[in-house]
Amino acid sequence: MPPLHACFLRFACAALLAGTAGCASVVIGDTQSVTLETVDAAGAAVAGAECTLSNDRGSWPVKTPGFAVVPRSPQDLQVHCEAADHQPGTVRAVSRVNSPMFLNAFLGAAASTGYVAVAAAVIDYWHGAAYDYPKTIRVVLGESRVADPLEPR
Repeated sequence: MPPLHACFLRFACAALLAGTAGCASVVIGDTQSVTLETVDAAGAAVAGAECTLSNDRGSWPVKTPGFAVVPRSPQDLQVHCEAADHQPGTVRAVSRVNSPMFLNAFLGAAASTGYVAVAAAVIDYWHGAAYDYPKTIRVVLGESRVADPLEPR
């Protein structure tokens, strides 16, 4: 059996980290602002397109150029836009794990309480805070594309 002070230290670290569990939830929040723009096949801006952004947490209308604040999610963000005199355009914006999620693992390892890191990761996953979408999504009307936050614009 470990000495009493070692048990107390582990408990204190676990309690401290539990208070900040879900590090990404605390650091960056569970929503993200996404800028949306629409262009035609030649790359010319098309203003006034009616778009819908959606994921497993809901859907949000946006008129371009514009932005929406969407809940983060492990599910990709689907974008569908329509404009007069143009074919509809769609984008699947890939959801990627963000860097604060890795902080959970580091803090858990540093405190020698790996279960706290797991708990924090579960909290961030549940709230969606562990994920990012591309900050700017460009929809090419008449095309279907994929936007990945890891790819350069």
